[in-house]
Amino acid sequence: MRKKILKSAFALMILTTLNLNAYGNIYISIPSFKKPKISPFTKAQALKTDEFETSTKQLLEEGYIPIKSQTFNGRDDFRGYENVVAALEKRGDNLGAQIVLFTNEKPTGQIGYYNFSTPFVQNTSMQSNFESTNNNFNSANNSLTQTAPKYNAQREYIVSYFYKFHSITGVYPIDLSDLDKSITGQLEGIKAKYISKNSPSTDVILEDDIILKIDNIVVRDVSNFVDISNYLKNGKVELEILRKGQKLVKEILLK
Repeated sequence: MRKKILKSAFALMILTTLNLNAYGNIYISIPSFKKPKISPFTKAQALKTDEFETSTKQLLEEGYIPIKSQTFNGRDDFRGYENVVAALEKRGDNLGAQIVLFTNEKPTGQIGYYNFSTPFVQNTSMQSNFESTNNNFNSANNSLTQTAPKYNAQREYIVSYFYKFHSITGVYPIDLSDLDKSITGQLEGIKAKYISKNSPSTDVILEDDIILKIDNIVVRDVSNFVDISNYLKNGKVELEILRKGQKLVKEILLK
């Protein structure tokens, strides 16, 4: 009996530890990161972080790339938060992502309206023959319908969907941000954020280089980069990049 009690207590301690870390920051190795899944039918894991750029960089170093980034609006309460996580994991599955990284950006509460009825108060001093001859009308309309504002608490989340990818070039990029596009004037391209060691791009492509073309093929975004990379063959590959405002052509050798 005592052994059973000890086993139950030990199991409870493990569950408590998992729950406390369910939505923690990603500062440990991804393969060893454990999180109880809200839905047993989803494969993607939604992970919350307070340091989005730091966690993104770590995922890139682990061999993941963000195939899609967006903002997501969800209800700002506990039940709504669980629904947000479930919705993000489902979207991750649809995109073929293994990890969904998200963080709070700002509250985006919306004002809605709801209707309610109040009794219609008749002014007896103003009754007239007209009112007395319309009793049926008054009896059917003895209340007033009014509206009042209602605050729907919501929060906007920054989300990236990550896919495990072996980059033949050694480049692990992210999509250009709106700020990048504004500064560079480039609407298409990707930004190199991590270059794997001893890869073809080591010491050739630098962090924050913007890759515009690969073998004269325009690279629209990270998803397009994956498609192009899958068709690259061994040999020399030319990359047109933008580095500190200057366009350069770099060459790497795939083996």
